[in-house]
Amino acid sequence: PNLDALPWRRGLDCVLSKESATNLHDLSRNLRSFLQASTKSGDTRPDVDVLRELLTTGKSPNGFAFRTRTGETVRPEEWTNKAAVPVFVQLLQHENTPIRLLMVEMLSKISGKEASVALAQRAMFDLSPQVREQAVKSLGQRPSKEFREVLLQGLRYPW
Repeated sequence: PNLDALPWRRGLDCVLSKESATNLHDLSRNLRSFLQASTKSGDTRPDVDVLRELLTTGKSPNGFAFRTRTGETVRPEEWTNKAAVPVFVQLLQHENTPIRLLMVEMLSKISGKEASVALAQRAMFDLSPQVREQAVKSLGQRPSKEFREVLLQGLRYPW
């Protein structure tokens, strides 16, 4: 009974289109490859500078174009498209603070409501004050109509 107050998603809100599902699959595989490539041997944490380089240039630290497991070259513009927003949120929101700051940086480069919503969620709910502050600064450059409702809903959080 205590879950009745939660906003459940139903119907088409719970379904991805075939194109969205394919994008999510491909981009998440690429980001996982980047995370693996940016993690030094014997460590569990990705190197934020290496990951940033991979995301912004598509090149590995040695200067070669990064290729996925399927042999395709990853293009940097893939990470400034709205299709990358759910991938960043799903795979990076649990990482350490420097990686979450990079996530906010990358979300800031993506225009549109999807990225604004993700930034507003980071501003409201991230555990790190630095990440929240950076997300707020990024929201200052965006139209408030894209994220106002998320902030209002956050203030009504049931718990």
